[in-house]
Amino acid sequence: MSTIEDLIEENDKLRKELKKRRKERKKWKAKYLQLKNHDRYTKEGYQRNKYLDDLGIPIEKYGTNFLDNRDYRWQSWMKEQKEYGFDARECWNLDITFVEWLYSHLSKYLEDTIVNTEYHHFEYRETDESEPKDVTFGEAIDIIREACKEYLKSPEFDREFLPKNIMILLGDIMPALWW
Repeated sequence: MSTIEDLIEENDKLRKELKKRRKERKKWKAKYLQLKNHDRYTKEGYQRNKYLDDLGIPIEKYGTNFLDNRDYRWQSWMKEQKEYGFDARECWNLDITFVEWLYSHLSKYLEDTIVNTEYHHFEYRETDESEPKDVTFGEAIDIIREACKEYLKSPEFDREFLPKNIMILLGDIMPALWW
């Protein structure tokens, strides 16, 4: 049988544990509010993306926004974002996440670049059977962006991933994507 001292000691341990949990909950709530109030997120916790907004894609349909901050896993996602710089939601729809990222970043690249996009030239085939045609660096980026746009605007379950020729073109221009 437990003595009164044992019960008091057990009670003290439970109080300390409860105090620790409350403190941790406050910390997560503060981080959540900080994220919630950041322009990158809406009040529901959805991430914003100017270029996807410009395409007319509803914010809830972005690759990582299919769950909002009311989901019970929200805290673990915020923890993953702190540790890795992204969370598991990006990996669940990695095809869409990649195309969204590619479209957005190529769009921003074109807006801000100081590189002459007419200088470099690349070979591009619309299909495996077609003759190669010469395209400039800027035209190549536009071709890739257009393929991304078509992919993102197509019905969700009717999508085929970016065509092989687009991925080859991306590989060809990759060394020139800097300034």
